[in-house]
Amino acid sequence: MRKHFHSVLLLAVMVVFPMLQLEAQDRQQKEQLWYCWEETVKPEMIEEYLELSKEWLQICKEENYPFQIFTWNHRSMVYEYWSPLNSISDIDKIYPAWSKVIAKWGEEKFEALNRTKLHHYSKTITILGDLTYMPENPELRGDERNYGRWIEIYLKPGMEEKFIEALKELNEQRRAFGIQDYLMFGVGGMGYQGPSFHAYYSHVSQQALNEYYESTPEAYKEKFQEYLGTIRKLMIKPPIISQYYLLRELSYTPASL
Repeated sequence: MRKHFHSVLLLAVMVVFPMLQLEAQDRQQKEQLWYCWEETVKPEMIEEYLELSKEWLQICKEENYPFQIFTWNHRSMVYEYWSPLNSISDIDKIYPAWSKVIAKWGEEKFEALNRTKLHHYSKTITILGDLTYMPENPELRGDERNYGRWIEIYLKPGMEEKFIEALKELNEQRRAFGIQDYLMFGVGGMGYQGPSFHAYYSHVSQQALNEYYESTPEAYKEKFQEYLGTIRKLMIKPPIISQYYLLRELSYTPASL
């Protein structure tokens, strides 16, 4: 059953999964673990995959599946299902909950969904509250942010403290200039190739994020470029930048939340 389990930084470090619907608690929370189940779909079966996935989520609603899911797409045929967890041990609680949903939906439907996939794997990230930036009076609500820019960063050995120091200084500049972007920042865990840092910005769209950055004060842009120059020297390789899009029709929130 586990092998079929179904479920996910602008180099300008601008992560806000509309996970930011959890903003209030995130302001107080030091760390938040996120678990991702990533699936790659057979191109010729994409329509069947999407149809069956929506059926699956409907059963989740009927059975009150207890874990929230935010579904993102960042490249063709790849879907990431992200869930906030209290601890790594919660992963073991997911499978019994899925089994209940499968029993209601039926093994035949479940196997039909599995046949639409090429492969899958899982990974985790821990968001660090003390490095995350959230504006005091955001102009956009979490449910308006459907686009995310994700930056995956790998540092040279021993450069972690210098990197964190530079990020904290940038966040101070962001506060001083009243910057409206969210910045979620975390560390990669299971599923990533060695120690990694992750930053994520979001907005209504990719164009809107770019336009917002261009509208910020020139003095802030100068500080931001200084920050980029500093962290580039700390990296072991160029950052991996991905464009993410939230799929609300494939996302799920338990009625209890």
